[in-house]
Amino acid sequence: MASENLHAVIIATGQHNILLPKRALAEVTGVMPDAVDDSGSAETAWFCGFVKWHSLRVPVIDFDTLMGSKKTVEASRITILNCVGNALRGTLFGVKSTSFPHITTLNNSAVQPDESESNEASAELILSRVRVGIIQAIIPDMEKLEETVALALPK
Repeated sequence: MASENLHAVIIATGQHNILLPKRALAEVTGVMPDAVDDSGSAETAWFCGFVKWHSLRVPVIDFDTLMGSKKTVEASRITILNCVGNALRGTLFGVKSTSFPHITTLNNSAVQPDESESNEASAELILSRVRVGIIQAIIPDMEKLEETVALALPK
């Protein structure tokens, strides 16, 4: 039986790596000092505000802070992701990232479960922890993540 391949991206956020299907990726932008508008931002430390992208106002999050990391790394990019659910008013949200996403092709043998200890404050947002070669990655529950972002948005 032939193995199926999945085109995926690994997004480095500083403290974590997020593994998603390539189709979740909309675009990667550079972070400019005035790129993120935090006016009217929510009361959560992980909600960074909004970025203007193709005339849309896209919410941006710090995934490391959302996962409970106390120490964060300065982001050099905002990775714009396509939504899979209907929780957000728009169809996109951004994640601060430290580099361009790594594009990879996966098969059953390339992805292994990662049984290492996790202390994430938001463990309910994680579907699975895996290893792709030597890289530890999180597969997030995108619908729950989008719902969490939607609840944090200013009314």
